[in-house]
Amino acid sequence: MAQLVDVTRLRALLGLRARLTWRQYAREPGRLLTGIIVILSLTPVVIGIGIATAAGYLALPDPWPAQLLGGVLVFLWFIWLTFPFFIASLNEGLDLSRLMVYPLRRRELILGTLLGSLFDYPTYFMVPLFVAVLVGWGASLALPVVIIALLLCYGHMMLISQLVVAVLGGILQSRRFRDVAIIVGSLLGSSCYFLQLGFQRLVSRLPGEISEEQVLAFRPLLVLQWSPTGAAARAIEQASSGQWGPAVAWLLYSAAWLALVAVVWWALLIRLTTGEGFLIAPPAGKRAAPVAPERHPARERAEFGGRTRSLGRLLPADLVELTAKELKILWRTPQLRVGLLQGIFFPFIMFGAFLFSTGSAFTLPPMAGAVLPVYSLFIFWVSGQNMLGREGAGLSTLFLTPVRRERIFWAKGLTVLLTSGLLFLLVGLVLALLTRGWQSLAGAATGLAMGLASLGVAAVGSVLFPIPINLENRRAQSSFSSGGSCQSGLANLFLIPAAIGLASVPAALPFGLAVWLDQPWLAFLGLPISLAYGLAVFWLGGRLAARLLLPREADVLQVIRKVESRTH
Repeated sequence: MAQLVDVTRLRALLGLRARLTWRQYAREPGRLLTGIIVILSLTPVVIGIGIATAAGYLALPDPWPAQLLGGVLVFLWFIWLTFPFFIASLNEGLDLSRLMVYPLRRRELILGTLLGSLFDYPTYFMVPLFVAVLVGWGASLALPVVIIALLLCYGHMMLISQLVVAVLGGILQSRRFRDVAIIVGSLLGSSCYFLQLGFQRLVSRLPGEISEEQVLAFRPLLVLQWSPTGAAARAIEQASSGQWGPAVAWLLYSAAWLALVAVVWWALLIRLTTGEGFLIAPPAGKRAAPVAPERHPARERAEFGGRTRSLGRLLPADLVELTAKELKILWRTPQLRVGLLQGIFFPFIMFGAFLFSTGSAFTLPPMAGAVLPVYSLFIFWVSGQNMLGREGAGLSTLFLTPVRRERIFWAKGLTVLLTSGLLFLLVGLVLALLTRGWQSLAGAATGLAMGLASLGVAAVGSVLFPIPINLENRRAQSSFSSGGSCQSGLANLFLIPAAIGLASVPAALPFGLAVWLDQPWLAFLGLPISLAYGLAVFWLGGRLAARLLLPREADVLQVIRKVESRTH
């Protein structure tokens, strides 16, 4: 009889996982620093929760220890289920699509994935909670059931995380699913305030006093037991009371869930690896070959000239084409498109939620318009940062185009002005209608001038501190796992915002004096000066960025190509 698992192959898989983890943190100091901060901040909290739950298992009256156990195990499973959607996968695992070319069996790859998660530090955050379960429930004959149940829970957490990562990979691989999923997730994330209002109204409808009988009759485990890890909690409870038959049945139920998740995850991984598509996509061989559009050089030259004349004769033709290219990329790339949609919907959602919560008769004070310059710093910093890094793998092609380098930065700045800048002016107009004060109009115009200065600083920062971004990545990534250096991460987080603030002070000075002295004419009289200053900083920033880029092109390309080395 052949052995179930080849120990030598499994040891090789774990050794590969260890080397990849070491290289990942060695090449990304920013990620290592983030991990240290997370460990130092969360470890005391997790240990405290473990001590509290152990005390609850030992001291609470029946049936609350079992209810607490079910809540803890289901909550841990829910964390591993939802984190890949909103932040990043807690356990990355090996890229099995690259290992399938080797003579490895399915069980070895799955077991290697489960054991390989031991090299991810978030795995150890569950150790205090698992130890608390052993302390509270293991000092009896039910210890074997407790150990098996905890192993099943560990498998559920690891595999559900890998399944979610595989589903997200399929969504990112399929443009249709990718667009829908990212946009829906964006809108759900922007609706947190409305969810909070709904929760407040639900709580307000609850009775003011809850009787002791209602508390004792509350049994959340009756519902949680049908979840994969809730079944494990029910098995521990049944074994502790001597009911071995139901305990084994609940363990088998949880194991069946684990097998089902493993089968679905493996099947989806096979489809994505072999090119059969995501869920309902037809196989690659059955897809119709795309028909290349017929090109008409004369028509393209006519469209080029017409577009140039329509956008203004003051702008050079190559600058117009570069701006048009940036707008197309912004709309065709789902991640960038969602950022644009979030910027469009966020102000209106916040204003709508604020007005909805305060009543229709509420009116904003005129001084509310004074916050617009501060808001402009934020929106232009977010939209204009890391200009070169957002090109991704296409940066080398962009550098091959025979255009002056400063026009690349000016085109990217014009794109931000045509998207985020127009959005900002629209927000200022809406705020002016709500407040009916001069501060909103003057604040919006001043914020636009400050935005121009911000884009000039951002252009220089994108050359000095580029960060690679993989917009086509199939795995969920956090902002600290892109491959950038610790220096670039800290500079983009602290140094560049500070420089943007300092460069924007002269543009904001007339408006600040007008608000302080309550003299509107100072704000409107100083607007031409502020706009001229913003344009000058924007122009000089592009020129300086181009001059700095000339000797650094090879270094910037090397940084950006870290994305390609991580994905190929």
